[in-house]
Amino acid sequence: MDPRDKEIQMLKSQNIALQKELMLSMKRCHNVFQKQDDGLVSTIENSRSKEKRIKVLNQRIEELNTLLTRSEETINSLSSHLTESRLEKEKLAQDLALAHAKLNSSQTVIQTFKAEVDALKSTSAKVETQLHELIGIAKGMGPYVAQALDAVKESGRKQSSLVRLYESEAKKRKMYFDEVQTLRGNFRVFCRVRPQTPKEVQMAESAVVSVSVPLLGDGELPLGVKINETLVSVEGMRESSNPNKPSNRMVKGSYEFERVFGSNSSQSTVFEELSPLITSVVDGQNCCILAYGQTGSGKTHTMQGTPDDPGVNHRALNELFAITQSRSDSSKTGAERFRIVVSIYEIHNESVYDLLVDNPHSEKLKIKQSGKG
Repeated sequence: MDPRDKEIQMLKSQNIALQKELMLSMKRCHNVFQKQDDGLVSTIENSRSKEKRIKVLNQRIEELNTLLTRSEETINSLSSHLTESRLEKEKLAQDLALAHAKLNSSQTVIQTFKAEVDALKSTSAKVETQLHELIGIAKGMGPYVAQALDAVKESGRKQSSLVRLYESEAKKRKMYFDEVQTLRGNFRVFCRVRPQTPKEVQMAESAVVSVSVPLLGDGELPLGVKINETLVSVEGMRESSNPNKPSNRMVKGSYEFERVFGSNSSQSTVFEELSPLITSVVDGQNCCILAYGQTGSGKTHTMQGTPDDPGVNHRALNELFAITQSRSDSSKTGAERFRIVVSIYEIHNESVYDLLVDNPHSEKLKIKQSGKG
């Protein structure tokens, strides 16, 4: 046999052996793969089963969580109710203790009332006895009571007559008072002489104004007769407007007024002359009191005064309130009612301002003339 044929024969034999071995290997691999596939299928099935179980467990956990939340809410609600119940129990216990205290107090009061009722019954019996006695006495006093009633009625009629008489006399008094004020003059001009200032006294200046009374007849006054000063005499040197040309001209003059107040006159003396005008105002008349004079002549002192010695303004208002208070006293016959309104104005450089507004000088008031002037 040819060596090549042997070699081919040998290669064929090897090829057959290798194929057998390959087949065996393939069978082994197939068996191994088959076993692995079966294991994977089993693992997948186990995983799916576990997933289902996990899902079921998750659902159960959610249900348990929900149940736990509801349980906690229920516990909190029960705790709140329990706290309220405890508070209510404590309050009920306090109310019960208070009720017991009130009951004890009521029992004491009831016992006191019983004692008072017993005393009232005893007193009532005595009063009833006295009442019967008084009824007997009243029957005997019947004629005297009738006389007293008649006297009361007569007194009422006299009182009504007196009220009418008082009202009539009040009207006459007002009419006569107005006539007296009219006779004295609707326009009255008074003069008040101020005392010398400390500077004038220091300079030893002499007074240039004197106050006197015009004498009647032979110049003698009857004993006890008082006449107010009405004449002002002026005597002095006229001051020159040019300091380089002093004036030696003597000035003399006499002026007569309704009343002249000397330099030693008091605030009360000045107001005494003006007080009747306040009564006229309350009676319904119009009145105006003003001070006129140059700077430094004493206008502010006369009208305003000081806290210790007030002037005309304060005294007039006090008199006004006193009269209205007296006439509006309801306990008196013919009481009246009054309404007082106050306005304060400033007249400066022919401009009028209301001093009671927030910004007085922001707006000028217009001056108008009515039909009455």
